[in-house]
Amino acid sequence: MRQVFADELTAVEQRLQAALDRVPETLTLVAEQLDGRRNDHADWVAGDAEQLRQIAKTIDPELVLICARQAPVAGDLRLVLALLELAHHAILIANQLGLIAEQLTEINPDTPDHAGTTDELSQMIAFAGRQLREALTAVDTRDLTSARGREKQDNEIDQINRRIFKTALEPGATTAQRELAMRHMLISRSIERIGDNAVDLGEQAAFLVTRLCRSVPVGPRV
Repeated sequence: MRQVFADELTAVEQRLQAALDRVPETLTLVAEQLDGRRNDHADWVAGDAEQLRQIAKTIDPELVLICARQAPVAGDLRLVLALLELAHHAILIANQLGLIAEQLTEINPDTPDHAGTTDELSQMIAFAGRQLREALTAVDTRDLTSARGREKQDNEIDQINRRIFKTALEPGATTAQRELAMRHMLISRSIERIGDNAVDLGEQAAFLVTRLCRSVPVGPRV
């Protein structure tokens, strides 16, 4: 019976991990459309966001059902709580990907990016993708050192986000360039939030290892 319970929790974790593993690839699609390599990725990004959201939404009721059939001990409950948090952050990441897809559909590819914020966004995406991959690896391997190694990349993402925000406020640009800067700012904000959620995912790995977690329990964070 205990083995069945463990196997069921492992299956839930693997399904959620597989869905989150797709996010760095989705962010790559965003980068390709922003820098003009492709112009048809917005629908793909939106589709990936919806798929991640739907998978994550199944986790809570499935875990409740699994626990109701078994008698979980402390270690089991720790994993259940971590999986609930992972699913919560997966939904938040999906929401941000959805917002990014909306902005991609509104960007005019013919508007020149004199401010260079496209390159800044590409850097942000690279940092956020790396954060997610490392956080998910930490969860998978239960590696405490890797779980808490997100701060440097998170600070770099925050700095780029602030620079893009300042660029959007600079006077002198044409109407089209101001609109582009504003949409880049909104995308930047979403990427920054994805980075923050990656930090929180890493904290769940730390929670599994140490039984302590600095993250706030499931709540309204977006």
